[in-house]
Amino acid sequence: MYGKKVFKLNKLTNLVFRKYFALAFILWILNFVFIRLLFYFGVNKNISALVVIPLLVLISYFFQKRYVFK
Repeated sequence: MYGKKVFKLNKLTNLVFRKYFALAFILWILNFVFIRLLFYFGVNKNISALVVIPLLVLISYFFQKRYVFK
């Protein structure tokens, strides 16, 4: 539904689902790693999330537009 509304995709296929799932998994790992890394350097986890999540949102949108829902 998200791909249909935001990226004007007509049909959601199994390939699109797999690409979306792979991207979501990679972003989840990046979120975990970056928050842990910032926490390691002394940044509070909540502050780390406030820094990391907007960056991951931009990355997510770019890859969904260019790769997943192309």
